[in-house]
Amino acid sequence: MSDESTSLRILIVRLSHIGDCLLTIPLAFALREAFPRATIGWATEPPSDQLLACVPEVDQVLALPRKWSRSVSGWMAARRIVRNFAPDVTLDPQSLTKSAGLAALSGAPTRIGLARPEGRELAPWLATGRIAATKPHLVDRTLELLHGLNRQPDKPKWNLVLPSAGQEFAETLVREEEFASPFVVINPGGTWPAKRWLPGRFAEVATLVHRDRGVRSLVVWAGDEERRWAEEIASRAPGAAVLAPKTSLVQLAAILQKAAFYLGGDSGPMHLSQAMGTPCVALFGPTLPSRCGPYGPDHITLQRYYQEGSCRERRSAPNDALRAIDVAEVYEACLRLLERIDQSARREAA
Repeated sequence: MSDESTSLRILIVRLSHIGDCLLTIPLAFALREAFPRATIGWATEPPSDQLLACVPEVDQVLALPRKWSRSVSGWMAARRIVRNFAPDVTLDPQSLTKSAGLAALSGAPTRIGLARPEGRELAPWLATGRIAATKPHLVDRTLELLHGLNRQPDKPKWNLVLPSAGQEFAETLVREEEFASPFVVINPGGTWPAKRWLPGRFAEVATLVHRDRGVRSLVVWAGDEERRWAEEIASRAPGAAVLAPKTSLVQLAAILQKAAFYLGGDSGPMHLSQAMGTPCVALFGPTLPSRCGPYGPDHITLQRYYQEGSCRERRSAPNDALRAIDVAEVYEACLRLLERIDQSARREAA
């Protein structure tokens, strides 16, 4: 496939989960490098569209209606949106019936997805090209879709260009809360109960890091349930942890960009931190860091054991594997990451 004209239109179909969308961003950069004059679109669902609008390599974000796949009228509305984009090629890193079905409805003659076992349900049948993934991590596995366009993936790249309003929000928050540099961002959330560490343990770590290193923590949240956990952390670690105000994803990205590091489980904010170039201390239980951990060598991941089971079983399981990770381990990981940051600063100053 050549890029001899500006007419080539490529649509990424990565619909749901903030973290998975963030891990797919390198595909947009790789496509832009391979086809510099193509028009690149991305079909997704709220709220991920807020962040994808900050990716300069994506020309058009196709935000689908909420819960569109639950009704015939929703499917018809989504079909109109992708048909109006009129793609020549779709790339489907999700490779489920939902995403592959939407790619088929777009009218694209070339539809590239993943072969089984990564391609599931009806997706392999709906694709015109199926790529057998050879690498475990979602970032690398997604980039392998480029083989369907006769291109070789390069080193993954992220670059979210945040609007000035988001950056000003973060600067005001840091100034009003009198955060010194560095500070830590803690998020107690997770889409599954098995992905959530205990709020009391986060509070213990925040207290120790503040006591021994003078570093304070900002506890971020989304939704009423996470806010209750965040309030518990802040109340148990007075002076060491501060409750963040309600934030949009773009505002959270700007906050994470200013932080020394992120502390929390396998969640959207963890992947957002990594995308903004901020290292993570990431806690894993029912998922594997080798498949969906923060990408690259700058991060520390902790996992006592993998909480096995089917996806459905792990979604509803208690957080036994995360409970096996104790405060001392997490505190030591935070100290190691702070020491790395200090060493890097000393090298830059020398």
